[in-house]
Amino acid sequence: AAWAEYEAEKKGLTMRFNN
Repeated sequence: AAWAEYEAEKKGLTMRFNN
């Protein structure tokens, strides 16, 4: 599911930037 992958990547990027 492309939307799930997009959401997961968005969350991953947010985690990286916040850390």
